[in-house]
Amino acid sequence: MYRSVRELTPDRLYECALDLYRDMLAAGTTTVCEFHYVHHLYRGTPEDSARAVARAARDVGIRQTLLPVLYRYGGFGRRTPSEAQRAFVLTPESCLDLIERLKSDEDPLRHRVGYAPHSLRAVDHDDLVRLLEHRADATDAAPFHIHVSEQVREINEAVLALGSRPVAWLFDRFDPDTGWCLVHATHMDEDERSRLAVSEAVVALCPTTEADLGDGVFPLGDFLEDGGTFGLGSDSNLTVSAAEEIRLLDFQNRLLTRRRNAFSFAPGQGASVRPATRLWLESLRGAARATGLPVGAVEPGYAADFVSLSADHPLALDGSADDVLAAFVYSAGSEMIERVYIGGRAT
Repeated sequence: MYRSVRELTPDRLYECALDLYRDMLAAGTTTVCEFHYVHHLYRGTPEDSARAVARAARDVGIRQTLLPVLYRYGGFGRRTPSEAQRAFVLTPESCLDLIERLKSDEDPLRHRVGYAPHSLRAVDHDDLVRLLEHRADATDAAPFHIHVSEQVREINEAVLALGSRPVAWLFDRFDPDTGWCLVHATHMDEDERSRLAVSEAVVALCPTTEADLGDGVFPLGDFLEDGGTFGLGSDSNLTVSAAEEIRLLDFQNRLLTRRRNAFSFAPGQGASVRPATRLWLESLRGAARATGLPVGAVEPGYAADFVSLSADHPLALDGSADDVLAAFVYSAGSEMIERVYIGGRAT
């Protein structure tokens, strides 16, 4: 990855993003949160880099929440970034200046610009305060995403450097609102999980990436029982299929709890709800909140973005809507997609 970054130009980054967004759209994703921290390319400025991925989203037709990342340090204790990390580094001043420049292109229906302090190991308390004060001065609460509690090593280092576990540290000092999105949050204790669940914040889960890196399994069942809200992300883009992410998320939690159909009902509901249906709808709700855009539902006031699944697919024959969605999630995946619609128009 680091070697590839050294060879990237704005034009090459645009081409990579264009290919990725086309694949995402074909797999049924109509809105992407771009956690963007490749700031210093072989040629070009941080603004050139950010505008390259914004232009790719616009040219493909996918909605985008662009999140210029503040990545200041190479680890806890304000560690100096390594040579490989320098492509990601911005100061708070340069990050906020970049955000201001990018906001000139915002579109309330298609393109938002938010804030993304990378993690507690890459920014400090004062950096978070600076970003949040700038965000508070805006007319609306822009999305605010941060990586947290992804790996056990991070927890141990946070306890040594900050005197607290990462999620607890955040909630002791700040008041996360509906615009906050905590990415991963894999390793929380019971108190942290409960505080996050009852807050207005969303957790972004990236099951295929977390599995590939051996990070761990998020305890989704307990989190949902506590009232938590989650969305799905592709992170390293091992796959860009939301169906595959939900499939792995469900299967991981079945293995974790040793229960079949671990998500077959929702708290307070008398009737059984199919796992695929529940997880799909729950993830839509959380992911839509994380984008800051009017997406995630087909109803008045929301963009008419949806996926049409083939009724002629062998796994869809004579099935109910729940049956078809289950076949899509647990077996057929993207091959069942017939058309993807953005704003009511087929792409």
